Amino acid sequence: MNYHNIYIFVTQEIVGKLVYNTVTSPTDLKFRRVRLANEKISAAIVKAGALEAMFRMGWVQQVCSESGEDVLILPEKTYLSMKEYKLIQDVQEKLKKDMVDEARQAKLNAK
Repeated sequence: MNYHNIYIFVTQEIVGKLVYNTVTSPTDLKFRRVRLANEKISAAIVKAGALEAMFRMGWVQQVCSESGEDVLILPEKTYLSMKEYKLIQDVQEKLKKDMVDEARQAKLNAK
């Protein structure tokens, strides 16, 4: 089993959720700010190398003036659309198909 693909899938899932939340609730500040110290976020975005993708979508990294933590902020005039979300979903579907095909092939090879 290719654990790298699973790791990428989980990263895509979390990034997709962050994008979806900002698309469906564009003015809700709690969805426009992501704490990088959050264990799940750190593993899925920082350690997985997805920060660059977040930057390309318009997110910026800042230090929170209240907590001193690193956060990703989607600036006030930056809005994401279902187009970005759909792209993430498409990548997830392809990855899911690849993982199923890989598991099927491994099962055949084991016989």
